[in-house]
Amino acid sequence: MEKMGNKGIGCGIVIGSFISIILLDIFVVYDTVIPDPCKYHNEKIETNWLFDLFYSVNAGNNWHPEATIFHMIFTPVLGIIVGVLLVKFLVKER
Repeated sequence: MEKMGNKGIGCGIVIGSFISIILLDIFVVYDTVIPDPCKYHNEKIETNWLFDLFYSVNAGNNWHPEATIFHMIFTPVLGIIVGVLLVKFLVKER
C-alpha cells in the first residue's frame, strides 16, 4: 500500500511540474523574450536561429511572434523531465 502512495505523489509531482512549466512559459518567458510583439512588424527586427527555433514570425500571424511546433513539443516534455527528476530526488522508495 505504501508503494501506491509514493506512485500517487510521484504522478502528482510530474503533473504539477508539467503544468507549472507551461504556465511559466506562457506568463514569464514569453513576456521576457518578447516584451512588445508589435515591434517585430513595426521595426522589422532580425531574429537569430535560437529565436527562430522557438518562435515563428510571418505574414500568417500578422508578423507577431508565435510558438513553433518544436516549442509546443519541447515545453511540455521539459516539464515532464523536470517532474521526473524532482520525483527521483524527493520521493524515496521504501
